[in-house]
Amino acid sequence: EKKAIMTRMTDRIRALFRLSSVITDHFPQSGSLFIDVLIRNLLGNQLLRNYLKNQSVRRLNKAKKLRKLLVAADLNIGDAIITMSSVSALREIFPEAEIDCVVKKSARNLIEGCPGSSHLYAIYEGAPYPRDSDLENLSKIINKKNYDLILNFSPMINDKSFDNKNVINYTLMASDLISSEFRKDTINSIVYQMHNSIGNIFQDYIPQQFGREFRGSKIYLPENAVVKAANFLAEKDINHNDNIIMIHTDASSPFTMMPFDFQSELLRKLT
Repeated sequence: EKKAIMTRMTDRIRALFRLSSVITDHFPQSGSLFIDVLIRNLLGNQLLRNYLKNQSVRRLNKAKKLRKLLVAADLNIGDAIITMSSVSALREIFPEAEIDCVVKKSARNLIEGCPGSSHLYAIYEGAPYPRDSDLENLSKIINKKNYDLILNFSPMINDKSFDNKNVINYTLMASDLISSEFRKDTINSIVYQMHNSIGNIFQDYIPQQFGREFRGSKIYLPENAVVKAANFLAEKDINHNDNIIMIHTDASSPFTMMPFDFQSELLRKLT
């Protein structure tokens, strides 16, 4: 049943991405403007944000206690790092709670030192869609612990995959992010908005000083990684004080990959 749900969900997401790609391929300027206006008015309007907030609060109120929380990141390395801002927000609000995190396996070394997380489960291997083994491992974790509340930040994982537990998903944060794109009175950063959305959802629990010390998501590099980086620069005769431009053109989905003509033009200008 879970597999059938995920298959239907991923098929719809693929169809949506394909449709947007077709529109912008044929009408690069007017098509992208049309999609921007459509998304802004449908997903970023105040009525929808109020509805999503009320829905999140209702699910929050179902939890009789908030001692065990699970934060499920999306399926990429960057998503795992970004999601740590929500963990730091939860730790501010619930200093004594057990706050566990589920992230991509290859992101473990970058976030393993995050002080806000109680237990880190680096299990995801699929991207941009979860593998069957990812969902099976997720079920094992959920069945092992009786979480009071689960925060699902992955649009690629259906809430029903969490064994019908009490789940608040990413939609409020996404709507806040889209709305902020068109406003000048707020910070439009996904890291900031993820932290901010936790404050919106748990507004009845937040301490007075909430968010004052927030400086964004951090990464935690193992000592051997720092040594390897220094050795690499030395081998290439590169001074670590030089200006270094790093270009990573890969992506987990063909729909979000940098177009090849843009890549070649960028490289031509840099050289």
